[in-house]
Amino acid sequence: MTDTKDPIVPGPAGPPAGRGSGSRALLAVIVVLVIIIAGLAVLNFGHSTARGSSANVASAASSTATGSTYNFTVHANGVFKDMTVYFGDHTQTKIYYSGTTNISVSHVYEHPGTYYIYYTINFGNSVYEGSGSMVKVIATSSSLDQYSSIGLVNLVQSGSSQPEINQTTVFSPGSHASFLIGYFTQPSNSSFQVVSQTANLYLNGSIMRSEQLGYSFNSSSGVYELPSSSSLLNMSGMKEGYYVIEVTTYTADVANTTTGALNVSMGLHSTNYYTDVPVFKNAVLYQPPTSNSIFVNDQVAPGGYTTLDPAINYDLLGYSILDNTAQWLLTFNKSSATSFLPALATAVPSMANGMVNNNSKNYTETTPWGTTYTVHLRPSQNFTFQIRQNASFQDGSPVTAWDVMYSFTRTLLFDGGSPGTPGWIQAQYLLPGDYFSSNTFYNITNNMTVNNNTNSITFHFQNSMPAALVFQILETSGTWITSAKWLEAHGAGIKWSPQGFKNYQSQADSGNYNQYVENHVLATGPYKIAYISPSSQVVLVANPEFTSPGSWDPKPKIHEIVINYINSPSQAYLAVKSGQAQGTSIPTANWNDVQALNNSGAAKPYGYPSLGIWWYAFNANVNTTMLTKNIDSQANMPSNLFSDLNVRKALSYAFNDQYYLNYELGNSIYHTKFGQSFAGALPAGMLYAQSPAQLNASGSAVPYFSPTLAKQYWNYFLNGSNNLGITYSGGKAMYNSKQVQIPVFILTQKTSDIGMLPVWASAVSNLTGIKLTIQQVTGIVRNAYDVPNGNPMPIFIQDWYPDYPYPTDYLAPIALPTNGSTFVGPSDMTPYWIYGNTSNSYQNKTEAMSLQSLVNDYNNGSAALTPDQSKYWFQKMNGEFVNLTLTIPIVQEIQWREISPQINPTAITTYEENIMVAGDNIMLYQYLSYT
Repeated sequence: MTDTKDPIVPGPAGPPAGRGSGSRALLAVIVVLVIIIAGLAVLNFGHSTARGSSANVASAASSTATGSTYNFTVHANGVFKDMTVYFGDHTQTKIYYSGTTNISVSHVYEHPGTYYIYYTINFGNSVYEGSGSMVKVIATSSSLDQYSSIGLVNLVQSGSSQPEINQTTVFSPGSHASFLIGYFTQPSNSSFQVVSQTANLYLNGSIMRSEQLGYSFNSSSGVYELPSSSSLLNMSGMKEGYYVIEVTTYTADVANTTTGALNVSMGLHSTNYYTDVPVFKNAVLYQPPTSNSIFVNDQVAPGGYTTLDPAINYDLLGYSILDNTAQWLLTFNKSSATSFLPALATAVPSMANGMVNNNSKNYTETTPWGTTYTVHLRPSQNFTFQIRQNASFQDGSPVTAWDVMYSFTRTLLFDGGSPGTPGWIQAQYLLPGDYFSSNTFYNITNNMTVNNNTNSITFHFQNSMPAALVFQILETSGTWITSAKWLEAHGAGIKWSPQGFKNYQSQADSGNYNQYVENHVLATGPYKIAYISPSSQVVLVANPEFTSPGSWDPKPKIHEIVINYINSPSQAYLAVKSGQAQGTSIPTANWNDVQALNNSGAAKPYGYPSLGIWWYAFNANVNTTMLTKNIDSQANMPSNLFSDLNVRKALSYAFNDQYYLNYELGNSIYHTKFGQSFAGALPAGMLYAQSPAQLNASGSAVPYFSPTLAKQYWNYFLNGSNNLGITYSGGKAMYNSKQVQIPVFILTQKTSDIGMLPVWASAVSNLTGIKLTIQQVTGIVRNAYDVPNGNPMPIFIQDWYPDYPYPTDYLAPIALPTNGSTFVGPSDMTPYWIYGNTSNSYQNKTEAMSLQSLVNDYNNGSAALTPDQSKYWFQKMNGEFVNLTLTIPIVQEIQWREISPQINPTAITTYEENIMVAGDNIMLYQYLSYT
């Protein structure tokens, strides 16, 4: 960067003060200024004039977006002379009588903030002042550039008088109030910082004073800071009137984090934020009529969904919309992930109703190119679904089996899309061999067949299939049904030929998406899309053409759903607190906000089970060249150290998972369950799940925090026949004459894991002499490193969420020790590496045989013909996986959602707690109703 002098700015600013401590801190440290406001003069609002007439707010919204026109209406009960409106952003307007007593008022808020609109009406002989029906408006910024930050003003309850109106900043005369002033977050561009803030105070539209906040640069922390002694904005002895706090936040490019020098060529950026403090006796807020027809869900998801194409969508935001607008063949039975009911289909297929084959048969088929092969049909390979006669799309056209065929064909053709698409889920069971290349015209049309006479489709699976597995893979991403004719009408039609199928596959790549299908849905479900504002909002309305298959899949009770994609948890908090939104999911790192919503009665938190799990993975073949040259020059270890089971066990028994759950994650601190222990790869909620206690009871040894065992296994390694050149001297593990130093790769946003690393590192150092260090990376960088024969990460955090809740969805990527598996393969935790590969100086035939046993168990479980057989083999594999200590389990997540207490809780607990719904933070709006 260019060497520059520090520019003169209106006082340097520092990071905002956090609430909470340790890794669960919610925001950067809030910086503030003391402004003592006492005995301030207040403009007269004309209280000496008798009130001869009155007025009331007829209609007003509680929120708006900056830059948009905000409208509200006041009704006067008689002829008036003029009305003065104070908008709360230190602006006002005067409106003269024009022949009507219904007064429409418009205003554009240019800056975000919490405003209270106040008005007075001059009736000639009397003046009505509107403190009896003020309008609270929250204005949110629709976008914020990467160089800027937005100010923040928080009322300090403990240092303030009781507000005249609860949960507001409206006070009675004579009150005092204390505020914390800071900012929401630092700019998203990490080169920029908040360097200054200015606090302006207005009274009744006129500026009273302006204070610059004098910041100084802290060379140790590398940020601009404000002394903690200047931490409050105090307003005491407030007289009746209308106060406005304006916070201007300045940001700049910090060119030198040692001196604090700013890069003036990048400019000084600023934003304004407002908080109104009305001071009136007997003040009342306008309360809009409660509407049972609208539910607003604010999702902290900047940018919104990626695509609504049902064959391509693989993100939860789009999934949530499709789940409410499009239907599957079947649907989950309430909160169960293993029991099913019909949706578009007439019935759940079974051998009893003849829709699942119960016969065996051998026959010969000939391909179009003349190749013959023998088919060995076995029971439970063919599943037939008949489509309901009254099922229809939103345009009134009927849903047919051909629509199902067309929809699934797109999904299978798109199974190799980039970025990743969900078609592999169904393709792995429907198509032969390598399903990324076998998704051909012949294989697809031979393994799905349509009977137009019965309006049914039959799926011909490659092997016998457990019914639960079939229904789960047909009720997940990639299986929503859309109209063949609609696709063809909008340029997404398939040419039904071998070459046409091949050519169509390119539409699965992001540069070739069909843009119409990407942003539209022809609904079969309870809602249809009414409006989309790209990246910011989706509005759903009840679909009048939706026909319910039964009481389990009802028509909506709430007519309109508004989904807002917002940028920060603070915005979600404010929206729910004000009543603007009835639902949200605030990250648990902001749990103080959730508690505040609960305590105020604005929202009730609901905890949901989740299949989301996190663990540390060991790498048996570290690319130490890349590690030391490009990432961490101080790293020092044998590349194959974690090939040794005793080393893995030593570090596992040194990890205190209960401390992590209780104090880093916060279970004990907040007396709330944010996560729970798990072991293996069949967590709670999964079919055939095994808890840590159940695994121990079955003979597996689930690691727990035990310094004694950690030391014992480390000594086994040191004193064994092959210690890989590591010695122990002076309390340190030594390798190549230096202490063994191993970086642990943790995601930058995982504050609980970042906080836990020093605790784990201390235990490992005391027990083994190894020095663990932290290496923070983004998820994108972690995934780029995690490749076979080149992974430079010795220990790294991983996570997995369900595509479908069947054991193969977890055991295959997490525990299957083959080169092609998602996680184990890139770490070379395979029998081929542990024994027989001459590149590995550590050889252990027994361990390799145990790894091969996992492969055998998986194959046996996948081929089993009965649920009991599948359960036996999958649980056997899971127990052996635990004994091999290929991972260190960290946490199984509990998801939390905040819902208005006006929503019937029974609907939430009965229908929304399915692990494939709430566990993925999805809402099924059709089940919601107001009490």
